[in-house]
Amino acid sequence: MKTPLHCFIYLIFIFSSFTVFAQKITVTGKVVDEQGDPLIVYIHIFEKGTARETVTDVKGAFSLQVSKGSTLTFSFISFKTKEIKVEDSGSYLNLGTIKLHKNDTPYEIVILCKCFSKEGLEQELKNIQKAKENKTDKNKLKKVKHKTQKAPKKPKDSKKE
Repeated sequence: MKTPLHCFIYLIFIFSSFTVFAQKITVTGKVVDEQGDPLIVYIHIFEKGTARETVTDVKGAFSLQVSKGSTLTFSFISFKTKEIKVEDSGSYLNLGTIKLHKNDTPYEIVILCKCFSKEGLEQELKNIQKAKENKTDKNKLKKVKHKTQKAPKKPKDSKKE
């Protein structure tokens, strides 16, 4: 009685694992610009709603394993984001050539910097100069110590006759 039950459970486990493997698809393709040239930059490609992601290589090619029916998003700064729905087509899908278009919308770049007043800048330069001098003084001190640390001289005999 236990043997048929064990076989039945084993068969259910095997068939359910096939279903899990069948839900993934390997998607490949090549990303190019509007003129059809491969983008040397690394375009970020990710499956929407998951942590699965990749980037293109220097020739624009990519490969990513995703769930069937998912949406792939292609994005990079200064290019319009593009989304492609992955249709159910077996275990492998080549999307071919995907063209990304330049983003005409201006975007902001924020640059942070530390500003000094004239007095503050002078003080920072003095601090740097002092640090350099201290380092130089320490090096000189090491050299002086090294020169003075010679083998001790033998004492002269105090017995004179």
